[in-house]
Amino acid sequence: MIIDHCPREEFEKDRVKFQEDRYWLVQGSDETCNEWYAGIKRLPIDCKFADTTAVLEDKFVSDLRLGPVLNKIVEGLVTDNLKSIVDSTVAKETAIKAASNSNNWVKKEKIT
Repeated sequence: MIIDHCPREEFEKDRVKFQEDRYWLVQGSDETCNEWYAGIKRLPIDCKFADTTAVLEDKFVSDLRLGPVLNKIVEGLVTDNLKSIVDSTVAKETAIKAASNSNNWVKKEKIT
C-alpha cells in the first residue's frame, strides 16, 4: 500500500490530488521517455508514500504513446523492474531517432 507514512489529514488531500493527477496525465506527443518518467515521478512527492514503484511502473507503461517504444517494453515487461523499463524505453527511443536521422541523411544524398 502506498499510503503507509502519511499523516491522516495530509493523506486525504494528497491522495485525492495524486489519484486525479495520475488519472489525467499521459505522455505528450513531443515528450521524451525521460521527460515522461520525470513528470510522473513527481506525482507522489507531496506525501511520503511508503512505496510507489508499482504505481509508477503501471502509469509509465500504460500511458506511453502507442508505437514501437511501447511495443518493445511490452515484450520484456514480465520480469523487468521500473529502472530497466525506463532504461529500455530510452534506449529504444534513441535507436529510433538515430535510424530516422540516418535514413534522412541517406535520402538527401540520393536526391542531390
